[in-house]
Amino acid sequence: MLRRVVSFMVLMLVVATLASTWTAQPRGPRRAGRGEEARGVLVRVGAPARVRAGETERTVVVVGSDAVVDGTVLENLVVVGGDARVAGRVAGDIVMVGGRLALEPGARVGGDVMLHGDARLAQAPGATIGGAVQRRTGISFGPFAGWLLWFGVTLALVLAGLLFAAVGGRQLDEAAALLLRRPGPVVVTTLVVIAAVPILAITAFFTVIGIPAGIALLVALVPALGLAGYLAAAMALGDVVLRRLGRGRREEPSVRAARLEAERGPGREAVVPGAPGEPARAPAAVHPYREVALGVILFQIVLLIPFVGFLLIALAAHLGAGALVYRAWLVWRRPRPEAGPGLEAREAA
Repeated sequence: MLRRVVSFMVLMLVVATLASTWTAQPRGPRRAGRGEEARGVLVRVGAPARVRAGETERTVVVVGSDAVVDGTVLENLVVVGGDARVAGRVAGDIVMVGGRLALEPGARVGGDVMLHGDARLAQAPGATIGGAVQRRTGISFGPFAGWLLWFGVTLALVLAGLLFAAVGGRQLDEAAALLLRRPGPVVVTTLVVIAAVPILAITAFFTVIGIPAGIALLVALVPALGLAGYLAAAMALGDVVLRRLGRGRREEPSVRAARLEAERGPGREAVVPGAPGEPARAPAAVHPYREVALGVILFQIVLLIPFVGFLLIALAAHLGAGALVYRAWLVWRRPRPEAGPGLEAREAA
């Protein structure tokens, strides 16, 4: 468990600092030589990367797994949290953050070899390095730092979830109920949102006036919707777990979903039937603090699973965003109360 936490934190911190490490390199980009055709940038997160003999890649970046280079890398090789074996040629630099770099006989490195943290170098006879071997201890992550970062990120997400539950608890609760009991419409809405957002953003960029709107859509709305979707999915997971433990609320998610899809009363406010002889009343405020906090913590634990955890959380966040959009559509399509003198008579009846 500790190793997974440390590995996950290393990935997060190094990805954030990778850009600065890249720009600090003095050499410019190297062009392919005659007869060499580079396929592009090879990026692997949580999965190994291999450049076979006879293959050429422009740049190789591997996070959380190993890299094998038997062919040619025209620019740089970056490995974070994994080992690397080079038997071919790397024309640029090799950047290692942790792990072991093995240069086999005949391996050629045109630039520098930069070892960060506890990275190690094993250079076999016949392997050549055109630049220098630099050992940098500026990036070093121990178990305490890993746990601290995991706790900080989790705490920030829990606080965001509690804030959402405080100011928009009913919206969060109803979206989670739809996610659990109406998966079909939620999936369809999610696919529509995934397709519509890029189309709207690209369309906005065709006009000068629409460029700010397109930028706002991509920079502000999409991350906000992703965070809200993450919290809605976490709320649904927390609700399921608490019900399994016998500590959930009395009202089932199916009841909440059915109430949302039912017709609303005057003013488009949901109503709850009262006792016999009593008028209908507005529903009580909903603040699902326990559900969202538990769901966020469980999501953060799932995220520790390499690669698969990220995919599961990303899928859950997309579905949660779809549930929120579907809920908004259900509320919007409710018929508004008709204005006129007959409205007061209907309300009195």
